[in-house]
Amino acid sequence: MICLIDTNVPLDLLLGRPSADNADRILSLCSQGKITGYFTAVSYPTVANLLASAKASASDVQRVLNSLATTLRYVELTENSLANALDAPIGDFGDFEDAMQVQAAQQIRATYIITNNVEHFKNSPVPAVTPATFLRIYRMQQNPTSKRGSGTRKAPTKPKGVCPPR
Repeated sequence: MICLIDTNVPLDLLLGRPSADNADRILSLCSQGKITGYFTAVSYPTVANLLASAKASASDVQRVLNSLATTLRYVELTENSLANALDAPIGDFGDFEDAMQVQAAQQIRATYIITNNVEHFKNSPVPAVTPATFLRIYRMQQNPTSKRGSGTRKAPTKPKGVCPPR
């Protein structure tokens, strides 16, 4: 499964936010090769700047960036991706960075964009899911024959936190 990891997911872990455990699980799945996680060019400087503003040392920032670079694959954004993000109607995405994330997700043919800002991706052609929702989807795919309740299998339902494709 190919996933674009939005900037806010590793920041949850790095800044000790409430959903840090889910971010840690997702990054672990990436490092174990169980899912293929991608990070965009626009995400690295954002992480570096936010860590620096949180008073992280330069060596700590460099260590984190190197760790992300070994855990996640890198999406090199193309000129076409930039042009498409610039052409996206104002308001389609939370901000310009999110428009770039959508372009990157399309470029790598991502199954999901994993983000804490699902509402920013409501017009994305790639479904956006929260980290918690992604982990539920992943568990369901790993155990497709698990039975619930009376022993009969329920029809799949759309998980909460999923923004459907256009």
